[in-house]
Amino acid sequence: MIRTIVRLASSRTTATIHMANPHGYPEARRTDFSEVIHGKDRPDPYRWMEESSDELKSWINDQNKLSDAYTDKFKEKENLYKKLKERYDFEKHGIPWKEGNKWYYFFNTGIQNRSVLYTKNDIFDEKEKATVLIDPNTMNAEGTASLGSMDFSTSGKYLAYIIKEKGSDWGSIHVKDCETGEDLKDYTEWVKHSGVSWSHDEKGYFYSGYEKQEGLVDKGTETTEATNQRLCYHRLGTPQSDDVVIYHDASDPKLMYSGYSTEDGEAIIVSFSKACAGNGIWVILMSDLDLTNYNQSTQKIRKLIDHQKFEYDFVDKVGSKLYFKTSDDAPNSRVVCYDLSTEKWETVVPEEKDVLETCTTGYGGVVYLGYSRDVKDIIFRTTFEDASKREQLDIEIGSIGICVSTKYPEVFYAVTSFAFAKRIYTFKEPNYKEPKLWYESKVPDHDSSQIESKQVFFTSKDGTKVPMFLVYKKGLKLDGNNPALLYVYGGFKISMGIYFSSSRLSFINNFGGVYVMVNARGGLEYGEDWWKGGSLFNKQNTFDDTIGAAKWLHENKYTNPSKLALQGGSNGGLVVAACANQAPEVFGAVIAEVPVMDITRFHKFTIGSSWKSDWGDPDVEKDFDYIMTYSPLHNIDPSKKYPTFICRTADHDDRVVPLHTYKFVAAAQHLLKDHQNPVFASVDVNSGHDGKPTEKVLRELADVYSFIAVATNSKWIP
Repeated sequence: MIRTIVRLASSRTTATIHMANPHGYPEARRTDFSEVIHGKDRPDPYRWMEESSDELKSWINDQNKLSDAYTDKFKEKENLYKKLKERYDFEKHGIPWKEGNKWYYFFNTGIQNRSVLYTKNDIFDEKEKATVLIDPNTMNAEGTASLGSMDFSTSGKYLAYIIKEKGSDWGSIHVKDCETGEDLKDYTEWVKHSGVSWSHDEKGYFYSGYEKQEGLVDKGTETTEATNQRLCYHRLGTPQSDDVVIYHDASDPKLMYSGYSTEDGEAIIVSFSKACAGNGIWVILMSDLDLTNYNQSTQKIRKLIDHQKFEYDFVDKVGSKLYFKTSDDAPNSRVVCYDLSTEKWETVVPEEKDVLETCTTGYGGVVYLGYSRDVKDIIFRTTFEDASKREQLDIEIGSIGICVSTKYPEVFYAVTSFAFAKRIYTFKEPNYKEPKLWYESKVPDHDSSQIESKQVFFTSKDGTKVPMFLVYKKGLKLDGNNPALLYVYGGFKISMGIYFSSSRLSFINNFGGVYVMVNARGGLEYGEDWWKGGSLFNKQNTFDDTIGAAKWLHENKYTNPSKLALQGGSNGGLVVAACANQAPEVFGAVIAEVPVMDITRFHKFTIGSSWKSDWGDPDVEKDFDYIMTYSPLHNIDPSKKYPTFICRTADHDDRVVPLHTYKFVAAAQHLLKDHQNPVFASVDVNSGHDGKPTEKVLRELADVYSFIAVATNSKWIP
């Protein structure tokens, strides 16, 4: 039971106890607002920060001035920015793919805010000049427009694509004629958490959207809960008001849908869920679908999986068989198929010790299986007819992305590592043993042979072996005095694999730093069991893994507590804040980016209710009581000595709304105001959860590394 008690009008505050304020924190008004939740009185003195106001805007402005002044203490900040920009300024080539009779790829000349979509007739003709199809950099002067999901029509004639603004999850769908390069008049708005998929006849596309949000002027600034998503179909040449609602369940408003047309055009695969773990699968045969006189109540829907207990990822339809990668009865995933003619299921690729991450069908019935083995990618080539016969592709260690097609024999794959940016290889089926290097990124001022990386395993608090990667410059002295940056995510079935970062080179080369990435439980590095081991009532394991990683680094002389910075974003922001509350003595600096800090109220804002799969439901007393043991906002301990702390957020983040940062920083500055190490907030303007333009990214990186340098007293190496 939740009952709200407001003891004082919102304009009044509680009695103020005057304490020292050596860091010059902007004052944040504290009220007597409280709620009775599950029978106990729960004060929430900064509840007013959940709503925009001039008072809040003034506080944010003052916080930004304070955090800027702190990072400006690093006198080499501008040189750091220049070095970051120099190393980032290299050509970035995406993996090519073919649609119709044309090839497409993304390309960035170096420091363009957004990569540009190009097209060519022959991708192997070096003399042919590529044509720009979509350049997001030209869509607004600020560079805040970004390209989201997209889909080409069957013949490749049309491209439907989503444009987002200011980092918000809201987007609008546009349609481009790929022959003329011109956009059609079709325009679909109020699209969020959506893909786009053409019907086989090229007359329209399926998408997921919401009704018009009345009164919402600046998309991305709202905090209201996102409900009543609808699976829709837009017919070209008609207004959005005529779009067909394929499915919507008003009795379950938190359900979210996606609909995709199979390659043969014979069926629509509908996936539905209301959490970030598990989804159901329905199938609508196009022969049963009348989009002219559609009626949801009479539409025949084959409900293959009518629950949301497991993951079901659609792979392909071959004849009457639908193939899915699933975690059903397989924590490490397997491939199954459902035969529409016999209505029977069968296993095609059994579960293995390694984690099956991807399954892709290619030319001539070939199937590519992507596995993770101890957080390193491997690729097998096989067929669905006999998946026991397969061969592993001879690819160097790293993260691998592969692009194949059932229509064309050309295959491209890309490899990246901690040491090198990207190498793209190609071959033509069936000559998979003869790949050729097609493209390699060249990073300025970088010798990959001088970067060393290794994977280690340490024992966490409960005895579990946990992996982490270490990256540093060759010749590193293990004297315990090196600056180190420990990165963690640990949630939502997201695996943290090997990847290249040019900005990381500045930390390694210009500070003599050690970059560390811990694969804490909560991700999917070792399948569903690894996720379950760090979610719900096991969330404490994620924090123990992270703290254990820090202690291992100290014990093995890679760094010491005063030199160790801890960083994480989104769910990782929650993790680093919880670790700072529980073991502040093992860190010298903490960077929580777009973090979730009030775990008792995360489910009340925008898409937050879908996160119950990882953290539980605060409206359930047992879940609430466990959440209260680690919720960062509710566990700030003034009796402990905290590291220097910064929360970074954005004013248009409509995924993890910035109020989490506001409330936490206000509380921390109040409770820790006389502590030696300061707490800061940095709020970016006209930005969202991700997808920032390059210039902003580089400036923020300069701020983050400057913050680490000042907090850990790290010296600049020219």
